[in-house]
Amino acid sequence: MDGGLIAVFIILVIFVGIISIIGVTSWHKQELEKIRIRKQGEGSKVQMSDELRAELSALKEQVLALRDTTTKFDLSFDAILDGVEERLKRVEERQISQSYQTTDDAQKLTAGR
Repeated sequence: MDGGLIAVFIILVIFVGIISIIGVTSWHKQELEKIRIRKQGEGSKVQMSDELRAELSALKEQVLALRDTTTKFDLSFDAILDGVEERLKRVEERQISQSYQTTDDAQKLTAGR
């Protein structure tokens, strides 16, 4: 019986060894697959990042164009406002000079009577 028990023990050790080897191999394949999937995910992140960079660059260009347009509009508006202020000043000066003339004319008329 001792020989039969040793044979069963040897078969059991071989069976456990085979199961262990299969388990380690399976675990290793799973880890390699996880690494492969992670690298694919990183690759798509880099691609997405490039897409986001392109979109961000386009938005920056639009903001710069908008800033340029706004600056041009502001300068144009400022120039028009300066022109209106100058015209108003001339009208006011003309009004003041006419009012002096009418006052002088009125004084001459009252003095002449």
